[in-house]
Amino acid sequence: MSNGVDVDPDAKEVSGVRKLRRSGDSYVISIPPEVLDMSGLEPGEHYKVAAPFEGGEITISPKESEEDTEDENDS
Repeated sequence: MSNGVDVDPDAKEVSGVRKLRRSGDSYVISIPPEVLDMSGLEPGEHYKVAAPFEGGEITISPKESEEDTEDENDS
């Protein structure tokens, strides 16, 4: 696949390495189109972004309620 994306059929995973960038008071990581296609995420929709207190993986999941988007600036 293009854009430095790796396909691992054994792990049933599509992945890519991206650089974390600063954008104003936030940070941005681009999502390769191939990964986005496999994820089911839709551009323009709102998602909950979470990380455990002890660190580790960041998760992205569909918003659970309207409160989840109150602080969102449509970025």
